[in-house]
Amino acid sequence: MSWDVIKELALRYDLHPLAVEDMIHVPQRIKADFYDNFLYMSLTLVGLQPSAAAATAPELAAWDEWAQQTTHAERILRVDEMQAPR
Repeated sequence: MSWDVIKELALRYDLHPLAVEDMIHVPQRIKADFYDNFLYMSLTLVGLQPSAAAATAPELAAWDEWAQQTTHAERILRVDEMQAPR
């Protein structure tokens, strides 16, 4: 998805800047972030592979580690202040 589309959706639906940042910086770890008016989820897409070994993902074994609290010392940019990723 292009930055223009992400930015338009973020402004239209008042998405939190940290959720927008997570959308443009991929891949992300499995997580769920609860905001006042929405839930942001980042999930691993798992598909069937010919080999069982090829279908494994480290994230699948780490469901108990997905809950993590983060804090930010620096000011968080508003969506309209963000720039397209390079």
